[in-house]
Amino acid sequence: MAVKLAIPENSFSEHIVPGLDDELENKRLRELGIQLIRTTEDKCQKMLANRQVDAALLTPLSFGRLADTSSMRVIPNYCVAPEDFTGAATLYFKGGISGIESIGSPSPHSYLAVLSKILLSELYGIESNIEKSKSNKDDILHEHDIAILYFEDKPGIEALDLSEEWLQLYREPLPLFFWVCYADNQIPELRNAIDNTVPDSLPTYRDIVLEGEEMRKGRLHFVWHEKIEKAIDHTLEILYYHQYFKEIHSIKLFDPSEGKEP
Repeated sequence: MAVKLAIPENSFSEHIVPGLDDELENKRLRELGIQLIRTTEDKCQKMLANRQVDAALLTPLSFGRLADTSSMRVIPNYCVAPEDFTGAATLYFKGGISGIESIGSPSPHSYLAVLSKILLSELYGIESNIEKSKSNKDDILHEHDIAILYFEDKPGIEALDLSEEWLQLYREPLPLFFWVCYADNQIPELRNAIDNTVPDSLPTYRDIVLEGEEMRKGRLHFVWHEKIEKAIDHTLEILYYHQYFKEIHSIKLFDPSEGKEP
């Protein structure tokens, strides 16, 4: 069975699927009939919505938008969930300002941008919209009061880290990516194909440490467990409260026996 999977192209998703430069692993997957389509977060959602792929690695925001109109299922095997300091999204503030007039980001409508906007509102009462900007921190701060960047190799230790602040505010990891398919496509072959994309050496989590004037630590979770499921449901509630969905959603898990006669 040929299987098409859409994944957002970034350094965090590559923890649970092979990177573009991993030629041997990508060749192995092609021989198994598994096609990885690397694209943007938004296009992953659109490709699954249009049934151009069998499953996609989605954010809670993308999942909820699809769940507004379709019956979706979450495949509870692998995920990416930052906890505490991770550099998933980093917020830099311009020095010497008395208030926040504008916020810039190269991806102003992405899931992490949306959560950053919610966090700034909840913690600091900042209600500014996020505007599309250049991708260089200094260029953004030349035009805006806050710069939001994503998946940096070396995030600034002096900056505000989204997943660190999220943990302090909500006492749970920040769910980032997980596998989603349509309810009418819950077949064992699909789950097996996704299982085949995972590196043999994948750990349950990876610890992150950034040393500077102060040490900041965090963790990336890669394997599904109850804590991640609860964090996704809570994040869906938060996004609904802020009117990103038409209805409130809770996740329903992949079950190949669903709808079949006993």
